[in-house]
Amino acid sequence: MANQEKLDDFFREIKSSLRDSDGVKVVNYYDFIHHIPMYEGSKLTKTDVQILNQSLSNNDLASYPKFNSNIINKDMAGSCSITDKPVNLNSESENFKFASLIAKTSVLMAKIDSVVDVNESDKIKELIKEINFISTQEKKYITAQSMYFLEHTPKREVVFSKFETLSKSEQEKVVEAAQYVAIADGEVDINEVTFLQDLYRAFDWNVRTAKVDMKKLAKKYHLDSNLHTPKSDVSDPIENTEVDEVLLDDLFLDFEDY
Repeated sequence: MANQEKLDDFFREIKSSLRDSDGVKVVNYYDFIHHIPMYEGSKLTKTDVQILNQSLSNNDLASYPKFNSNIINKDMAGSCSITDKPVNLNSESENFKFASLIAKTSVLMAKIDSVVDVNESDKIKELIKEINFISTQEKKYITAQSMYFLEHTPKREVVFSKFETLSKSEQEKVVEAAQYVAIADGEVDINEVTFLQDLYRAFDWNVRTAKVDMKKLAKKYHLDSNLHTPKSDVSDPIENTEVDEVLLDDLFLDFEDY
């Protein structure tokens, strides 16, 4: 079988699996780049990337971030999110931007202790699914974005800079999402409380109540709120790769090009 056929088959299998994976599949680049015709195992060329994007398009799929030789060659062992090809996606709408901000703040909370539990990533998906002011297509996009950012962290200062224009009710939604991600793994540690305090500080809330609020939520769900032993002290930390503001903007634009 020709490599092109193997490449198309790979993405066809991804397409068929989306229904059972919340509409988003995270895959490693190494899982499919060797199927590119004439690929010799070195850096990807622009032609290689064009072939990848065409194979995606043939299966009505899109990647987050969009396949780009600079991005892939910089992190050949990295991963990307695959989802259905979006139609008329408007990432400039205020509702979309706010939903994306909720998701990215939740990602930062999930990664604050350096250990992302599967229950935390599942909770992020659940929170996105429950957002009632964006479309199903937009939810898939933001889920794809979030799963990517669980490995390639958005810069904290960039995310926090978006808080300035939020209303009180919007601030509450951001905090609530972060709190539920914090307790998703069944316990709360001091790193998560510290992050919550930083959110309170950014919103000009009473920082002293952050720990109390987190303890109340943990107690409500009968969870352990051990605020003295961070999980990062007993677990191997994961490597965080931050994505800067320019790249974030490029990823938005790339995804809309489909």
